[in-house]
Amino acid sequence: MIMFAHQEPRPEIKPNQPEEKLADVAERLKDLDRYLPNQPREVYLFAAFLASRVERIIISSPKSSFKSMAIMALFDLRSGKDIRTGKPIQSEIAKQPYDFYDRLEESISKIIEAIFGKEK
Repeated sequence: MIMFAHQEPRPEIKPNQPEEKLADVAERLKDLDRYLPNQPREVYLFAAFLASRVERIIISSPKSSFKSMAIMALFDLRSGKDIRTGKPIQSEIAKQPYDFYDRLEESISKIIEAIFGKEK
């Protein structure tokens, strides 16, 4: 694995420990700046928002289900309402212009790579 001087090493996530795996993903999202430095502030705010939704990831296919969850989160943020609960989303990245979410959507692949590692 190629690492830059400013990146933190990621400990391996064990696939047979689902609760710990989700906790690790949530922690990595909350500390994304350690794993994916020099991103716009809204990328880190988006990652923190995603950390609150980690329980929606399917353990057997974490990368693809994370991507789906992240895209659904963008829809929720655009509308300003959590589709599952119907409650308003209290975040400064909610109800922004559409191009704001287009930029965030472009960051999803980088976030996935930073959290889960590259495909082998």
